[in-house]
Amino acid sequence: MSRSVESFVGAGGWAYFDVPGRDALTAYARIFPFVEVNATFYEHPDPRTVAAWRRRVPPSFRFAVRAHRDVTHRLRLRATPGARTSFARTAAIAARLDAVAIVLETPETVRPIPTDLQDLLSTAKLPCPVALEARAFRGRPVPARLAAVMEANDVADVTDFSRQAPRTESSIAYGRMFGLGERNRWEFTDEELASVRSNAEKGDRARVVYAFHGVRMYKDAGRFLTYVRTGAFPRATLQVGLASLESILAADAAFPATRTELLRDHGFRVVDMRTDRRIHAHELLDRLPAGRFGSARAVVSALAAKPALGAIVGDVSPGPRIGGLSR
Repeated sequence: MSRSVESFVGAGGWAYFDVPGRDALTAYARIFPFVEVNATFYEHPDPRTVAAWRRRVPPSFRFAVRAHRDVTHRLRLRATPGARTSFARTAAIAARLDAVAIVLETPETVRPIPTDLQDLLSTAKLPCPVALEARAFRGRPVPARLAAVMEANDVADVTDFSRQAPRTESSIAYGRMFGLGERNRWEFTDEELASVRSNAEKGDRARVVYAFHGVRMYKDAGRFLTYVRTGAFPRATLQVGLASLESILAADAAFPATRTELLRDHGFRVVDMRTDRRIHAHELLDRLPAGRFGSARAVVSALAAKPALGAIVGDVSPGPRIGGLSR
């Protein structure tokens, strides 16, 4: 019998969720049930601002709160008077928002010292679990002494679920997904989203947080939320075949552009080759001939002329358009 897992799916902030004529947070909360608040990493908002955030979303909507950068970056998790004050303010914000977690994200230059983390955690009244993303240990095991402190204090091991599963035990699993590309330039295929869920649900945690942070974070989070709720993956575009690639390039690419430029800037995007099959755009753009292309149509025309392309990715002809969709 499969166990029940409570999933919180959303993105890293709502500032870029632009719906004309609508408040961004209110519009965001109509689509997603969860958000990670990044504003608290840069400043401590006024309590009235925090209360307004809570009023603008449904009662069931949940937040996670990032601790201020003074705690994680400048003071390096040391329990100085300044860090204690800042961390206590974050805890108070989390309490007002009924948050599911407080996120401590330390940079690659900081190797958290177990006693420092223990001391910091003991200084504040915590309304929810803490989640630690120690980037110095990304892709490696968490040191045993640090892992012991984390587990003793129910601190979740934050990982990018597209790369690895949590490495320690905790009551929640917390993922911050940036993807498999450079920095945060990535968009997830169906198989990659399925891997995100598989990594997240390893172990017996009853709660899992999925916070997407890539350049297409709202689209990725939306597709993943549909998958979690229905078991099916929605389309990435409105078209199929080469028309899907054309729609992406027509909307976002700057022309004229070379093959190298298109691969660099758009190879990470997801293309609907069929209604049930999605690939990364680089699988098509890799097969472009050298030269400069003046438009998205010129790109797909060059690809359609490739005799071996159909055998590799299926029927990829642009095809006639009916109601905005390729047939």
